[in-house]
Amino acid sequence: MWQVSKRIRWSLAAVFLLVFMMSCNLLDSVIGNQVEELSAEAIAMATEAAIQMQTRAAEPVSQPFITQTWLAMNAPTETQPPVPTQTSTNIPAEELSQTPPVEMTATQGLTVTPTASLTPSLTNTPVPPTQTPATISGNEILRFKTAKILVLEDIAGDTQLVPRLDTVLANMGLTSDNVINVHDATGKFVEYLESDQTWDLIIVATEKRTEARLDIWEKLYEHVENGGALILEAYYLDEIGGGTIKPLLDMCGVEVQVDWYRKTTDEAYQYVVYDIARNNHRLFNEPNKIDMPLIPTFYWKGDVGDLMQILPVSSGHLIGGLNYMNTVHAGLITECVDGRMLIQSFSTHNYRKEDTIALWENYITNAMRSHFAASDAMQ
Repeated sequence: MWQVSKRIRWSLAAVFLLVFMMSCNLLDSVIGNQVEELSAEAIAMATEAAIQMQTRAAEPVSQPFITQTWLAMNAPTETQPPVPTQTSTNIPAEELSQTPPVEMTATQGLTVTPTASLTPSLTNTPVPPTQTPATISGNEILRFKTAKILVLEDIAGDTQLVPRLDTVLANMGLTSDNVINVHDATGKFVEYLESDQTWDLIIVATEKRTEARLDIWEKLYEHVENGGALILEAYYLDEIGGGTIKPLLDMCGVEVQVDWYRKTTDEAYQYVVYDIARNNHRLFNEPNKIDMPLIPTFYWKGDVGDLMQILPVSSGHLIGGLNYMNTVHAGLITECVDGRMLIQSFSTHNYRKEDTIALWENYITNAMRSHFAASDAMQ
């Protein structure tokens, strides 16, 4: 670099001297024909120096390698992955023109091709936060403990997994005879469901990968229609969305957008669950502050859930999803029926234990509050 600078200085000095002497009409008498040689040499030296500097500036700069997974776990939430959508007649053409490319197959559902982040076109107003107490009051605790609650968590028989709802219910002090958790005894669950018992809250958490599908949706529809609260976790809604569960989904104002499929080569950032619209919704704050976004730990492979979309006329809201800016598509947590019904369309055991246990406690707390508020309003 020193040699280049020195040669440039000499060239500039020579050109300056040349101009000065020409202005004084002394050029011919002093150096004669040497002017052409000096000028040519100066120009050549300056040109060579400029070429060397330009070449060095064009050399690539070494950059550290940072994976998309690292970004998902450490970068600010403003930088989110794009929202995958399917090419469906339910989605306006102007939105499809702005969405990143998505590969669709009949058996694998969805494979996202990472692209630059896009701001989707919104057709739904973000859900405003509901102002309710941040903790469970003493009166609420007493009321919750006397509530009739029926629970199905079908992974209880899996020796590789530990049921999480038992821990949630114990943390809330809901272990009395009023709470019946049948675990994976699906036959027993159907018996209780079809009995004359009126339930305040029914929880259906289905994660087990099996071909068997419970035909319980008509009973659950009646339960919600009669004022009860319902929390549903299911990964296979795309398989049954057009069957007997459809009236229940219609009541919620939501439908399956596309199956959500995971390949072992996919990166974790494609399965992060964000707080949609960052509106501090009570489901992520009361009574527990949830550390959003939810980061996957992965137990299940293949079919990991369903992305949901809000119907054109709907009272339902997407609370969690793949993109914090999209309140219409790519949803994974849906709240509807005045807060009495919640749908989680991904599997709990694919995410961190401490996060999901706290989240489920928030689910139960807010669904019960909404149920009792509706009951009190009817009296």
